[in-house]
Amino acid sequence: MRALALALLCFPAMAEPSVVIHGLTHHTKPRPSGAEWHEVNPGIAGRWEQGELAYQAGIYRDSVGKGTVYALADYQPWSYEGLRYGGFLGAKYNGSAMPIAGFVAHRNKIGLRIFPAPKSKGIGFSLEFVF
Repeated sequence: MRALALALLCFPAMAEPSVVIHGLTHHTKPRPSGAEWHEVNPGIAGRWEQGELAYQAGIYRDSVGKGTVYALADYQPWSYEGLRYGGFLGAKYNGSAMPIAGFVAHRNKIGLRIFPAPKSKGIGFSLEFVF
């Protein structure tokens, strides 16, 4: 929780603050232990948007069931038919720190993230809803 509080304090006052509810992921490869991945990952985050940049920090249950805090920045310089897209970079912590990066796209109030999933040696997909 301290990491989340610190991340929130580091973000400048931004226009358009919003709340993000996320929790659906998909893994392209099976879990090495044979157990199923947790593909319902409930979580909540704060999001601050300013032009092509957005900052997001939150907490969620990760794909192995651990509580995880994260902070990231989106850069979405391109758009097509209402779809904004680009990349994201950040870090997460669930007992150990790990960098995260990948592709991000938003249309209206729905977002999609596609990222390398090192634990599964595959690709992760995450769906989020912005309010």
